Amino acid sequence: MSKSAKLMTDELAGYKRAGKEFASHEVVNHSKYEYVRGNVTTNTVEGFLRNFETWYQWNISSR
Repeated sequence: MSKSAKLMTDELAGYKRAGKEFASHEVVNHSKYEYVRGNVTTNTVEGFLRNFETWYQWNISSR
């Protein structure tokens, strides 16, 4: 990823260090039921990962 990227994560502590490597790091706090704040969200990547997991289960793990 480019260092000029804007990182958006949830509050997992491990992301704090990684966020220092990017132009900006915005955090949504899932433990306080915050999922979107303005244009900050993790829903895009979470949706992608869910679709990937489903594809993987149907195509790879069933072999």
